Amino acid sequence: MRHLIHVPDLGPWRLVPGANDARIRSFAPPATQWGAVCHVVETPQTIIVVDPGLPEDMAAELHGLLLELVLDTPRPVSVFITHAHADICRAAGPLLADTTLRATVLCHGLAVTPLASGDAEVTLADDMHLALPHFPRLTGLFRGHGAIGVYRSLLTPHGELEALALPLTNATALQVYNAPGHTVDSICLRVKGALFTGDLLASLDDDTAARTAPGRVAQCPQTLATTAGKMLWIMDNSGVSDVFQSHGPTLTATEATRRLRTLMATQ
Repeated sequence: MRHLIHVPDLGPWRLVPGANDARIRSFAPPATQWGAVCHVVETPQTIIVVDPGLPEDMAAELHGLLLELVLDTPRPVSVFITHAHADICRAAGPLLADTTLRATVLCHGLAVTPLASGDAEVTLADDMHLALPHFPRLTGLFRGHGAIGVYRSLLTPHGELEALALPLTNATALQVYNAPGHTVDSICLRVKGALFTGDLLASLDDDTAARTAPGRVAQCPQTLATTAGKMLWIMDNSGVSDVFQSHGPTLTATEATRRLRTLMATQ
């Protein structure tokens, strides 16, 4: 971990479960503001940002951190957006405009058009009274086998699960899962024992559900339940110990399993 440590005290950084070459830090916006918990994963070769949904003051802190990391050790910065809602990407603009970071944005292929066109209805930007960032470039995932990453079709008790593997280091890869339900363009991500579920579990909390999709229900409750079953299978078979949400606290495997089972049973 010598290559990852930039200050004597790691402070809010922690090792990614199961990985000795990756660490993670999360930023949580105030509950009173539109936004999402943003997670940063750093390895010696790359930096991953998951859902930069932070208000302006915290977005500046995130931007400063990424600049510090890249200036210390030049590396590519990849921003993953788990679904095309305005609250989870509101802080992406400055990251994309910074020529030092040269950040790229990756999302589900179905999220490209609403994000690129600034569709205020599909992204709920109007409902949330948020301005969508400008996306000069977007990389769509699951647009065709082999388009980016290593494609796999995983057979689970709940049906086929599409997955992409993108290498982060020689020993660690980022796994991206096609995870519709909250929206048609939702994805989940995993780095070793850390699973990032976006808004998959948001419908279990009435306040969070109201804030993430005002006046709306899940895109398809049955699809949501099926995806919950697939993510539960991933947890059981991939050594997941921590589940990072875009709304809500980080969950232990036990807590996440309980919530996923509840989601499967209530839809």
